[in-house]
Amino acid sequence: MRIFRATAILLCLAIPVCGNAESPSAPENEHSIAYGTRAKPLERPGPRYPESQRRKGQEGWVVLSFVVGTDGLVHDPIIDDSSGVPAFERRALQMFEGWRYEPATWNGKPVEQAKTKTRIIFSLKSPQNSRGASEKFVRRERKFNRLLKSGDLEGAGELLNSTFQQSGWNLYETTRLWLASYRLHAAYADDENQLKSIRRASTGRQWVRPETAISILRVKLALEVRLTRIADALETYELIISEAPDLADSDPLVEAVKKIRDIVDGDPIIATEALIEKSAWQHILLRQKFSIDTVDGEIANVDIRCDWHRAKDGMSDIVKVWEIPASWGDCRLYVRGEEGTTFRLLELPNE
Repeated sequence: MRIFRATAILLCLAIPVCGNAESPSAPENEHSIAYGTRAKPLERPGPRYPESQRRKGQEGWVVLSFVVGTDGLVHDPIIDDSSGVPAFERRALQMFEGWRYEPATWNGKPVEQAKTKTRIIFSLKSPQNSRGASEKFVRRERKFNRLLKSGDLEGAGELLNSTFQQSGWNLYETTRLWLASYRLHAAYADDENQLKSIRRASTGRQWVRPETAISILRVKLALEVRLTRIADALETYELIISEAPDLADSDPLVEAVKKIRDIVDGDPIIATEALIEKSAWQHILLRQKFSIDTVDGEIANVDIRCDWHRAKDGMSDIVKVWEIPASWGDCRLYVRGEEGTTFRLLELPNE
């Protein structure tokens, strides 16, 4: 069997998994599909704006994933990403205490809806008006550009860090800051941190000009292809052609995406190098079978969140293969453990 960017692994045990601000945007795929219905929101109050950030004039956003239980309550919310303000993250998590749903169903019976995501926007104005930069921000951005152009990367980094810490920035300015962070890491040729920064700029792309938004997505896709983040690259490509249909046939990365799709549909093992930061590492699963190896550190558990079911399992010294039933729908994987732990995820071909 061929392995895509990986070496062989002995699979010792196969285990089929089993079920064990402003008003937020609607969760993904909140609609009926064959054999099942998605959870329907009954009460979803927005979060309270943190007073500390209101006084500063700081705006931002938080993206969260969560499980809607058979009881209609929200369980185990996880922060997928944010604009970088901890106060917003805390308030977003507290918000779920007041949320209520009519549970999802499968064949008429309540089931857990585990692959659910929403974005919370903290804005002091309407999001449409949270555009434009203050004179203070423009002065700092121009100074950053001068330092970067002159090759003073240390000075540019210090200025960028102090600007983030000063706060008081609107949604447009926050997006510009993450673009500046991307440019700084590009100057260092640091692909991983380039991708982290451009992802955050991508989440805030609605507050920049449309042509800038598409450029952000194209850079994000190029980095994901280069770093073989296959599932993320496919998702970004779909965003590009939905927001700029004229690029569907002309974009130079179309051929690269085609090759990636060939890999997904083929028989090589797909290997992804992973690093646990904060509490969890997350990944969109491309296949229904996967394993984990070359662990350096400690993994507490794996959390598989799918459209119609959820499963959690611990790690052991025995190498496992998890196999997800097709009826569970699309799935996202969360791996929790000690911060700094590295490992390799192997997605195996379906037999």
